[in-house]
Amino acid sequence: MARGSSWLGRGPICLTCELTRLDCKLARWDRELTRLDCDLTRLDCDLTQLERELTRLNRELTRLNRELTRLGRELTQLGRDLTRLGRELTRLGHELTRLGRELTRLGRELTRLGRELTRLEPDLTRLDRDLTRLEPELTRLDRELTRLTRELTRLDRDSSEFPRARNPWNPAQFLMKTKIA
Repeated sequence: MARGSSWLGRGPICLTCELTRLDCKLARWDRELTRLDCDLTRLDCDLTQLERELTRLNRELTRLNRELTRLGRELTQLGRDLTRLGRELTRLGHELTRLGRELTRLGRELTRLGRELTRLEPDLTRLDRDLTRLEPELTRLDRELTRLTRELTRLDRDSSEFPRARNPWNPAQFLMKTKIA
């Protein structure tokens, strides 16, 4: 179109050209509208699919949130248990230290007693030899005492048949009383 003129002033050929041009433009717009409509349908399907995915992710997030809350409570409880076990471990450490000191003290006492035993061992050996040497004598004296006790009992029985004054210093009675006591 020329400047300052309208398409009406040109004649039928220009009108046809203008209609063809407008028809092409309309066809182009129609194709663009169809393409945009397809894109809109595709986007609507994508949006529906994304909404479903978002719903699924929301449920998953809710489940994970509950799981995290549960794990948080468990972690808190484990922290409390760990603190309690730490205090118990500290207490046991103090107890172990005390027992170590006691063990050291008992070790020193045992060492002292070992030295004392070593020092007394010759005396014990000598006393053991003396005891071994005196055992036959002790056995002989015990038999003698048994024999004298029987003799004393017999004499006492015989003396009860004949009343006579009992002397508290009578050796037979004295032996009898000492044996009984």
